[in-house]
Amino acid sequence: ERRRHDPELDGEEATPTSHWWFSWLVHHNVNEQRSMRTTWVCDEASNLFKHHESNDNGGLSTKIDAVSQQYVDFRRNGLSFVLLTQKPREISWMIRKKMRWGVTLSGTDNPTGSDEIIGVRPPMNTEMTSDWKLGRGLFWTSGQYTEFGWDDLPRRYKVPGKLRIISPEVRRVSAK
Repeated sequence: ERRRHDPELDGEEATPTSHWWFSWLVHHNVNEQRSMRTTWVCDEASNLFKHHESNDNGGLSTKIDAVSQQYVDFRRNGLSFVLLTQKPREISWMIRKKMRWGVTLSGTDNPTGSDEIIGVRPPMNTEMTSDWKLGRGLFWTSGQYTEFGWDDLPRRYKVPGKLRIISPEVRRVSAK
């Protein structure tokens, strides 16, 4: 994309567009004029914080390490992370080692005591969640775990169609 607009930019110098998240995260930690507390929900986190990533991909390993080094400061500075993934082992170990709790939803295997997929060893000794019905999950830390559940939304409250939210501060830029 940048090469089209900057003819002097070598293709090897172009930073992948997905890497702007790293700048945003680090800036949030060092910016002294934080306007509000923010919760960042990153779906498919293993696509951004890739395991076994090298610096050949726009310095991605260095960027992941920079975020990892500041991970514990983010909450103190008003930014909470929610990293979602189907495969936690595919998230870089540099990020996983900083995590202190996890959630396992019904239909997937919860980790057991021999399974250290994040920075803590889970306390569950047996697999419990794979046979659970929809609407149940398991919160866990290194020392404890608890089940939680939710009811399906009654049909009368469901809105047909798609919901679209447009922020007045965000402007669409169409590619030509």
